[in-house]
Amino acid sequence: MHAIEHLKDCRWTTPDHYMGFDPVGDFLVVSITRDSDTVERSNFRCALASLAAKTDEALARLGCNAQDEGALPSRDTWVYTFRASHFLCGWVEYLMVRADAPDEVLQEAGEIICSLSEYPVLDDDDHTLLEDEEIFQHWKDMSLSDRLAVLQQSEAQVSLFTIRRDEMPDDEQGRVYNWLRD
Repeated sequence: MHAIEHLKDCRWTTPDHYMGFDPVGDFLVVSITRDSDTVERSNFRCALASLAAKTDEALARLGCNAQDEGALPSRDTWVYTFRASHFLCGWVEYLMVRADAPDEVLQEAGEIICSLSEYPVLDDDDHTLLEDEEIFQHWKDMSLSDRLAVLQQSEAQVSLFTIRRDEMPDDEQGRVYNWLRD
């Protein structure tokens, strides 16, 4: 099946209880919420980057420079995000592609959707990088008593003085990292 064909199932329709911006007819590629996990956040940023690159290619093909102030159309013309309030999860942010986008942008959106139907992660490297960033930031934000508890519970073979450093201690088995990841 052609990738653009997958977009037909992803056309935005407005629920009965919805109030707000209404992109009827545009295509929903991916979305995230306040409570999204690293896979969803990684997929969102990878999809956005991929679609932005395709949009830049389309603009270049049309002779428009995305950096030009007066360039029409602009990058935001075909690919955009919007955030809506949600009573359960706080907010939902949608990555959308307009129905009148060039074929290469629509094709890329369709390929992203196809890819996610076959495997839940768009870019394993980006997902791992995001996961690492969040684990390291979590260690940095922990109190000294919480860091000490992690060292004790993970049975890491490192000096207790490492809890004073913002850098996560690295034992040979990666026990601290794995404990925080799990």
